Amino acid sequence: MSYFNNILIAIFLLISIQTVDAQNFDFLWHLRGMGVSPGAMIDNVVGDGITVRDSLNATTDGFQALNVGDDGMYVSSAGDDSYASADPSGDAFFSVRSGDDGFVALDSRGDGIFITNSTGRAGYFGGNVEVTGTLTKAAGTFKIDHPLDPENKTLSHSFVESPDMMNIYNGNVVLNKNGQAIVALPDWFTALNKDYRYQLTCIGGFAQVYIAEKINNNQFKIAGGTNNLEVSWMITGIRNDAYAQKFRTPVEEEKPAAQKGYYLQPEAIEAAYEKSMEYLKRDNKIQAEKKQHQIKR
Repeated sequence: MSYFNNILIAIFLLISIQTVDAQNFDFLWHLRGMGVSPGAMIDNVVGDGITVRDSLNATTDGFQALNVGDDGMYVSSAGDDSYASADPSGDAFFSVRSGDDGFVALDSRGDGIFITNSTGRAGYFGGNVEVTGTLTKAAGTFKIDHPLDPENKTLSHSFVESPDMMNIYNGNVVLNKNGQAIVALPDWFTALNKDYRYQLTCIGGFAQVYIAEKINNNQFKIAGGTNNLEVSWMITGIRNDAYAQKFRTPVEEEKPAAQKGYYLQPEAIEAAYEKSMEYLKRDNKIQAEKKQHQIKR
């Protein structure tokens, strides 16, 4: 297709979009691709590739992308927002939504969402987040306003982690006149856990307390103490539910051949960003998009 024809099509689309009244039609602009080519491809060097404003309706989608093959939506930006909706701050993705979901990505292969940011956050969530699969991370913390100085400080703690999908349970119990105690656990305890480990510590006195009966029927027995002696106990168990059995966390993995020589956290070993997995994935994506774009042209 000639460059002159492309200009004519662009002018036609511009006129069409400017004159359509959204109150009288279901769509401002509806593109449906029936083949393997994109429904729409927009290249822009200076201004916005696409801007969508839906200020009249707070319950429908400002932008929707459904794809079962390649990317539902792929946006690359070297200047302002990669994708923005009512955004004055320049976030990579910002969505204001008062009705349904702020952002929906359905993908049958590859990443549903791939976001990189070398200076700020890759994502900021101002509410609860639910993950139904496995969350993989380099580190994790909680961060709250400092209990003693909430106006001026924050307080952070790191997660307690293990290679075993371990659960930790603890409590205190007072021994009876026989120096014994039975500790009752939740009724789901043995259905969730296996491979138990025990720890006992006396409080306010000393006695040779021990586990007289291991966990059975969601309880265990402590003995060897004295009357009214308080004992602190801790039990660990390894997750044994259906999900953990099927998706046990692999402790050591060999990197795929294409990823060898690249790092998940290059900054930790003072390697260049170009040696990061993030850069590799981003570069591969960009090169694939360029190749695909050249073929379609």
